[in-house]
Amino acid sequence: MTGTLLPIRKILVLRGGALGDFILTLPALAALRRRCPQAAIELRTRPRHVWLALESGLADTAADIDDAGMAEFFMPAPGANEPWPPIYEDYLSGFDWIVSYLPDRDGSLANNLRRGARKSCIVLPHRPAAGEHAADAWSRPLQPPEDLDARPAIPRLHLPKNILDPGAALLRSLCGGRPPAVIHPGSGGAAKNWPLAYFMQLADWLQRVRGWQPVFLLGEAESNWPMAATTPWPTVKRPGLAQAAGMLSAARLYIGNDSGITHLAASLDTPVIALFGPTDPGTWGPRGPRVRVIRAPGPGHAMSDLSVAEARRCCQNLLDSDSRR
Repeated sequence: MTGTLLPIRKILVLRGGALGDFILTLPALAALRRRCPQAAIELRTRPRHVWLALESGLADTAADIDDAGMAEFFMPAPGANEPWPPIYEDYLSGFDWIVSYLPDRDGSLANNLRRGARKSCIVLPHRPAAGEHAADAWSRPLQPPEDLDARPAIPRLHLPKNILDPGAALLRSLCGGRPPAVIHPGSGGAAKNWPLAYFMQLADWLQRVRGWQPVFLLGEAESNWPMAATTPWPTVKRPGLAQAAGMLSAARLYIGNDSGITHLAASLDTPVIALFGPTDPGTWGPRGPRVRVIRAPGPGHAMSDLSVAEARRCCQNLLDSDSRR
């Protein structure tokens, strides 16, 4: 986007994907806020992410990206003598700028959106180029000109206290006054998971040596694991996103794989140990001054090759560094 010449009153942002993708797009929404502070931003995204954008103030209105009417955006443009679907005049024409992160293999989406936008449409890559971090790739084209030389984009969520308090209170109730360490052992794929036995060994070290209270956070995919019934540590199963955010905001340490929950923890400025394997953290890793990323060694980056000793060292370094803040 070039410099703003005409007032921008209304912006539409289209963002699909999972929780981690959404979190990595937060710097882009923040950049739009800085660039066009008077504009109303409407975000179309996954239903479970809508409230995050609204409560953090990064969008003024939000709607479901999977709404049936969205299918019209992907249809080939009508012929010369055919009318355009009403959605282009009735909906899209109300926006000055349209920003899309949706896949667009044949270019139909971009062509249709450009017809609808009053002033500008920018279609950003669904996946960043090799060697570029997603948060940078998705935010840099939207930054105000004075920010173009800024430091790497760091996703930040500023959620109100009343949203976070219930989850934070739950975590404190499980810890008996000991410092809470939240552990999320799952992810979106088995190859990205550190062995569960390793998580258990690390939790044991945190409790016995450091005097911390490990609390396991299990999503839908992990709730049926055998450890869910046998772990000696408090376990919270299938928390809602607001409850999970509250717990993470109150944690003194978070440990997890390459997952949306790990990105959520980092965006809340919680001290994070992120364990990566086949996924490149240079592109998809969480970011922040209190984030440490460890990647499994070797050409295949198998998660089982990442040792508990290495994770302990990283925890020790992060905790020592954080205590000096």
